[in-house]
Amino acid sequence: MRVGIDALPFAFERTGVARYLTSMLDQMLILDPSVEFLLYTPIPVSVPLKSGNWVVREIPDRLSLRPSIWAQRTLPGLLAADAVDAFWGQPTNLPLRRKHRCFRVLTVHDLVPYVLPASMHFRGLLRMRLMLRLVARAAECVIAVSHATATQALRYLKIRRERVRVVREAAAGVFTPLPKAEARALVARELGVDRPYIVFVSTIEPRKDHRTLLRALRDVPDAPLLVLAGGVGWRCRSILAAIRDEESTGRVKYLGRVEDCILPALYSAAEFAVYPSLYEGFGLPVLEAMAC
Repeated sequence: MRVGIDALPFAFERTGVARYLTSMLDQMLILDPSVEFLLYTPIPVSVPLKSGNWVVREIPDRLSLRPSIWAQRTLPGLLAADAVDAFWGQPTNLPLRRKHRCFRVLTVHDLVPYVLPASMHFRGLLRMRLMLRLVARAAECVIAVSHATATQALRYLKIRRERVRVVREAAAGVFTPLPKAEARALVARELGVDRPYIVFVSTIEPRKDHRTLLRALRDVPDAPLLVLAGGVGWRCRSILAAIRDEESTGRVKYLGRVEDCILPALYSAAEFAVYPSLYEGFGLPVLEAMAC
């Protein structure tokens, strides 16, 4: 059996979708080694998978800089030429038409364009609004990462209930509790945090609501140090400026993106974790914190 995979999430910093895809594929490669996975992309990607029965099919063309158009114009022919039995797409990268019999699966991670459109960049909002409903209706199966997301998908995308399956996310195996002393020592050595702290792991962008968290911190003068971990997203300049202002008081420390191998220690050594995000389809960092 040949399964085609939308590999575009691997082209960007390892945010939620890329981490989700990595963990899923790692386990699928173990579950059935006989299945061949073909990872399709029009642009270079770095795939952090273990060895197994998979190969990257990087097929650039003049549409490479427009991946959503490439997925509609070029990808169907590639899937047919490779005799792919099933194709699995993320957010909106799924062919609306087929050149051969191919079962299409789409994972819907959230409904941000409908639930919280003001939190998105206009170009991304327009693309998602134009494509998400179309590809969800074209897919033979839609995977929702939570029951809440499934309910919202039925409401906003107008898809048939029998095509929706809930497959909940899970924390990767690396997220397990570490002894407190060991975790604290590692965090102090690697990240320079050597006193009690609260942790918030998230991309820096408006929807994650860092500003509310910073205001709350000012209202609790005896709260522990607030440690923020995560890469930068869109419209983050003013949020970063607010974080830098609070850093000058000694009550906040921004680490930037923290490698996955360090995150379990960061969670395990914390007094507690917070997650003030305005909306999530699942909220994987909450589960990762609980697992630690």
